[in-house]
Amino acid sequence: MTEIPRIGVLLFEDVELLDFAGPLEVFSVAHRIDPRAVAAPVTIADRAPVRTFNGLLVHPDFLWDEAPYPEILLLPGGRGVYRELENPPFLDWISSRGQDADHVMSVCNGALFLAKTKLADGDRLTTHHTDFEKLRTLAGTNTVVEDARVTDNGKIITAAGVSAGIDMSLYFLQKKLGSAFALDVARYLEYDWKPHGLAG
Repeated sequence: MTEIPRIGVLLFEDVELLDFAGPLEVFSVAHRIDPRAVAAPVTIADRAPVRTFNGLLVHPDFLWDEAPYPEILLLPGGRGVYRELENPPFLDWISSRGQDADHVMSVCNGALFLAKTKLADGDRLTTHHTDFEKLRTLAGTNTVVEDARVTDNGKIITAAGVSAGIDMSLYFLQKKLGSAFALDVARYLEYDWKPHGLAG
């Protein structure tokens, strides 16, 4: 493992913009505040550019073949999740990188990837409220948590819908670097966040 854990954000066609942009901003600001503690996050995709669900074109930092193995892997959600659930190479990439990562985090229905690949067997997962039933169909030994904004299983951390990815990322910083540091990031973002037992 590197001294500063690398943060990789997986992108795909029809990804939900705020699902990845929120955490990306949190970790980018954290890196600017203390580059010795938090690495600059990078985006990874199987193509370039990637079009988000709202039509924004994003050029990833790395394609799959050239991407470094991230110690922290973030899986956003979006309309494209349903298509990628039927894409074996995509799922294989998540499974391979996820097994090697120290932490895998999902936002919104990105949790479906965790259930489908069995990376989260036995864990407590949450997702966007419109995908609770879909997650249950894939969950296996997992427990679907409907009343938590974030669930923390140690290696596997999940966030509820869309904006909850910001809370999850701040929670992760709090967990790893302390409440004061996470509050500094939230203050810079002018995001109303208070450190507490957020995870279910």
